[in-house]
Amino acid sequence: MAKTTNSSIRMLKARHGDAFILDLWKGENHGCIVVDGGPSICGNTMVKELLQLEHIDLMVLTHFDDDHIGGILKYVQFACEDCASWKVDELWVNNSKDYPISINSKLSYSQALCLSDALEKIAENNKKLLWKPYINEGMVKEYPFAKISVLSPPLVCQNAVIKKLEENRIPLSYGEEAKKDNLSIPLDGLVSYNLPEPNLDKPRDLANAASLAFLIEADDFSILMLGDSFPNNVERYLRSLGYSEEKKIVVDYVKVSHHGSVHNSSGSLYDIIDCDNYLISTDSGRGYHHPDREAIATIVCHKQRNFDRKVHVFLNYPAYKYSNGINGFANQGEEKKYNFEIHYNTEKLPC
Repeated sequence: MAKTTNSSIRMLKARHGDAFILDLWKGENHGCIVVDGGPSICGNTMVKELLQLEHIDLMVLTHFDDDHIGGILKYVQFACEDCASWKVDELWVNNSKDYPISINSKLSYSQALCLSDALEKIAENNKKLLWKPYINEGMVKEYPFAKISVLSPPLVCQNAVIKKLEENRIPLSYGEEAKKDNLSIPLDGLVSYNLPEPNLDKPRDLANAASLAFLIEADDFSILMLGDSFPNNVERYLRSLGYSEEKKIVVDYVKVSHHGSVHNSSGSLYDIIDCDNYLISTDSGRGYHHPDREAIATIVCHKQRNFDRKVHVFLNYPAYKYSNGINGFANQGEEKKYNFEIHYNTEKLPC
């Protein structure tokens, strides 16, 4: 388990999406970061959660999929009507300022309020709002309460998204993933290595390849927030900084990419990360049945895993939610065999 500091992580129940509130301390300096807001169906819940916060120093929307940004759109709409409810000093939103898109794919353009239009209205009434529309790997920003280093996306992915938006050819929703029944295969036989590079002509690949991934460091606390990023992009950048199997990046937590999808879990990335605590945000819903068994296997059985140290996997819904998928993702006795523990219904984690 991670060492205790004054900082904390809240992993909100956001259905099949991501929604995190990080309460961070560095010395006497305190800050609040909100990362994503779950799907549109969580909008009213997100509005209530955000209105309870005294202040939001930074809000990060990792990418424009509804399961990450839909709930925030509801808050933005609310703040358009009640400007006093806007509490955000700085906003990172890839792919929105110059190419507005309707976030909720279930609504028509005439029904849905475009995120960028709403933010423009808010910015008119909040002259101090710092709005960063494009964030790419290599950006490092120091705040009084934390340091944030952006690991992904590479500029080529951002440029590909802009091109698609200009051509008006990028859909806002796409098909669900098939779930395989592979409980008969031992975890150490399911580890994912050598993942293919993202195909930037495929909407699903492009949306996730453009997802923000970043490292947050505060007092005695660090977390890799991987959004829905492709592990190849993150691994390539970390290796360019000198990290390797012999010199691993040490963090207290990893927010697992894409809700524990097999397509975003790479053993070679985990081989260069020294971490015992992994967060997966999903209720296994909307037909995806995440986390995938292969993703759990890759976390707990990658080649460089130190089996003398217990790995902890934190999920934000009760255990029964995950048994509704196709046979779940772990067999009885595997936690003991591979020295890991799954923690269900996690709401708040001390750092």
